Amino acid sequence: MKIRLKKQTDWGSECAGKTEERNGFAIFRWQIFDTLKLKHKFKVFKNIESKLNQALMHSIGERRFEMSEKSGSSSSKMFVASDSEICGGCRRCQLACSLFHHGECNLELANIHVNKDVFSGEYEVETCRQCKQPECMASCPVQAIYVDEKTGAVLIDEKNCVGCRVCEKECLFHMIGYIPEKNVCIKCDLCGGDPQCVSNCPFSAVKLAEK
Repeated sequence: MKIRLKKQTDWGSECAGKTEERNGFAIFRWQIFDTLKLKHKFKVFKNIESKLNQALMHSIGERRFEMSEKSGSSSSKMFVASDSEICGGCRRCQLACSLFHHGECNLELANIHVNKDVFSGEYEVETCRQCKQPECMASCPVQAIYVDEKTGAVLIDEKNCVGCRVCEKECLFHMIGYIPEKNVCIKCDLCGGDPQCVSNCPFSAVKLAEK
């Protein structure tokens, strides 16, 4: 018995009238579904998953098109620039960031990253670029990412974020984090225009710059 998630006409006379169309998906009546063998149920769920993924990607594509049509709507005014050559690796910027946003000194919660090159011994500072055409915002299926009018920073509305982590995968610079306990994604918000990483860096390795 080969199960396919198709329109009602593909099921034959045996299943005629046993399905109904909702938003382009064929929905089984549970009395029919319960009679299927486990391997057939698994195929049904895999087909449903495939359809949902297709719908999500279609939604993302439409979102990107809409954003490309709005000139300047995602333009950023400021961003945190870094100079890795003078970074001392103290990570005070990370501690200040996590303390300001989450009330605790936790490097994993910081929106700025400091990595050490094990071969050269030098430190590399990674910050959010606050992209003019942010892929994270374009890919968000629930439009929980927006641009702050004051600073031009790309922000995540945690109340609307569903924790799907699509934005995290789409960010080319890997500057979006995820908090499992809250099921939300996080990123640099420029601290409302007064970045704590900048004010707490003893080497002036990070500065607030304008684009």
